[in-house]
Amino acid sequence: MLELIKRIAPDVCDRFSFETLNKTTEQDFYGYKAKDNKIHLFGTDKVCIAKAFGKYLENCLNKRITPCSGDELIIPEAPLPEKEFSAYIPQKLRVFGDYTFYSNEAWKWNFEDWENFLDMLAMNGINMAVNLVGNEGVCFYTLIKMDFPQDFALEFISGPAFYAWQMSNRFYNYIPNKTFDHIERNLELGKKVVSRMKELGITPILSTFSGLVPDVTTKLFDPREVTVCDKWAAFAKTYKFKLDSASFRRFFLKYLEVQEEHLGTSDYYLCDQLCASAIGTKRKEIAYLEKAAKELDRAADYYNENATLVFSSEGFRKEFVSSIKRCNTLVLDIDSAVHDATDGFGGCEFVLGNSQHNNSHNSMQGDIDEVASNPYLECKEKYENTVGVGLFPENLRQNPMFFALSFDILTESGKIDLNEWYKKYELSRYGTTDEDAEKRISLYRKTCYSKEHSVVPVGSAICTRPQLNLRHTGLYDRVESLYDNSDLLEVYRSLEKLDCNTDGYRYDLINIAKQLLDNLAFPLHKEIACVYRDRKMEPFEEKSQRFLSIIDDANEMLVCHRLFNASCYIDELKKIAETDDELTYFTINYIASIGLWGPMIEENQRYDYGWQMLGNFLPCYQKIRWQKFFEHLSGQFRFLGFQEKARKQYFDRDAFTSTPFYSDMARFEQGVILTFNPPEFEEKDTKKICNGIINKYFN
Repeated sequence: MLELIKRIAPDVCDRFSFETLNKTTEQDFYGYKAKDNKIHLFGTDKVCIAKAFGKYLENCLNKRITPCSGDELIIPEAPLPEKEFSAYIPQKLRVFGDYTFYSNEAWKWNFEDWENFLDMLAMNGINMAVNLVGNEGVCFYTLIKMDFPQDFALEFISGPAFYAWQMSNRFYNYIPNKTFDHIERNLELGKKVVSRMKELGITPILSTFSGLVPDVTTKLFDPREVTVCDKWAAFAKTYKFKLDSASFRRFFLKYLEVQEEHLGTSDYYLCDQLCASAIGTKRKEIAYLEKAAKELDRAADYYNENATLVFSSEGFRKEFVSSIKRCNTLVLDIDSAVHDATDGFGGCEFVLGNSQHNNSHNSMQGDIDEVASNPYLECKEKYENTVGVGLFPENLRQNPMFFALSFDILTESGKIDLNEWYKKYELSRYGTTDEDAEKRISLYRKTCYSKEHSVVPVGSAICTRPQLNLRHTGLYDRVESLYDNSDLLEVYRSLEKLDCNTDGYRYDLINIAKQLLDNLAFPLHKEIACVYRDRKMEPFEEKSQRFLSIIDDANEMLVCHRLFNASCYIDELKKIAETDDELTYFTINYIASIGLWGPMIEENQRYDYGWQMLGNFLPCYQKIRWQKFFEHLSGQFRFLGFQEKARKQYFDRDAFTSTPFYSDMARFEQGVILTFNPPEFEEKDTKKICNGIINKYFN
């Protein structure tokens, strides 16, 4: 624990002492007090002592450590606490992460980034976390040891920004690795990450063999053991070993053997991708699932008699999980949406999850009232097999208030008073607060952080692929807001008056201002579509230019903060790339994930799936798309008009190349992904720029 404190607060690390307590109840326990002129941290295990340190910083220094955008943590002194603090933690398991977090965010990290992140998890009471770092190497060496040619094994592995979806059996071989070096370095990093987890007292949840194999498997193994699966969202067909086959069992055990050699071991293994299946009739399907579960049970038991097999609620099959007898099982109810529908997962132990399923989108959303109500308490009363809570975000660099609250609730024994919590949150993030804090949190609860605004993911009119009828940006979202923009403007005006200039404050000003402009763009687009249909050229040109100006002004604000600036993420890639070719490869991965997403072919169904509104990306991608669209519409005034809805639709959006215009758009988008190179980040007067732009649009 001393090493953690040295990393977080090196100037005052000698001010702390530690004590590990024996458990007197089933619940974990932690706290701090003054003892022998030191700050004495105590808890029932390492994570609890780390949590005590985090709570001391929060209560005594108004400092909090979270992964949320713009937080600063400088600790020049550590006074003795005036009174003792202690608390029980009713949630036995506190779990973080899933595969998508890795591909949306963490694949760009070096060990220093992981070190900071794991310290943060421990200080927020997380005692279990999913790990995917190094998994590409485990997959590669498993294939090699099962006699696959090296070239086939290397080409099989999708790029890091998409690898999570390969692990979910969606596809393989998408923007694949071209060199062996990155896989080797990632294995070394994964070993350090797993080791550091254990050092901090965080139990790693490691992966298992998913059954997915290259197409050449049908020539190297008995093809009767292989299932050919339908395409997922226009990606190529996939090939999987049948779960009840001898080859699956051999691969499963070899995978665990390779993982132990390179990353280490754990008692928890994520197997959620094995749950879903469709085998003929319901009767045949149940029989197959039961047989497959017994094979998995036998294989895992042979390898590790203490193993707990972990399943996601997505695709949960009671027939499968309940047939596993020799191993323990644990279900992660990712977004708390399945436990009631399955009557508490049929008695299987489960973790109640909290997820902000918005891929890497940076719109403002999240139901803070729901989080603050501590749903675990009610769920535990209803289902005794609720053994903990989990936070499963797909990204963490957005909605800092929502995620700070989400981390806090993981260890709380009661509900959180949002008014009191928010005042402390402002003190830690801005270094100050004022009498309007309660008004600000009330407006947040009424607007972007309300239940009504969080049920359906929030899209972006600016980031939407241009159409006359805007319905969605990515998949399943909506582009219009459900609240009065003037209420969110009132939050901005109130924050504007605070006398502070912390990194978190500057981030929040940009975040709100960005959302205000995006909220303006949707009704403006409706006006543009209306005047176009009425063939009113002059107002069409005027309004379309105003739309483009909104994009320019949004970009001017976004470039002010590193975490809203695409340059920041390219800089991260420079830290992990060892050659120019690697940097190009990583950049293509990243830009493809926030831009085109999906296969670069005509059948792309998931374009804009991972959209982000980022400085230096807006002007060369989203703005040019809209420019092309408006220019195309201008040329259609004398003709029959623009086709408003393509005959072929995917996810209630026009097909990717449904017209010659959209085919040309696709070529442009592919070109940006292959050539994107933003300018370096430079500091600017954030508050002055934001205020000027907000005053321009809101008098």
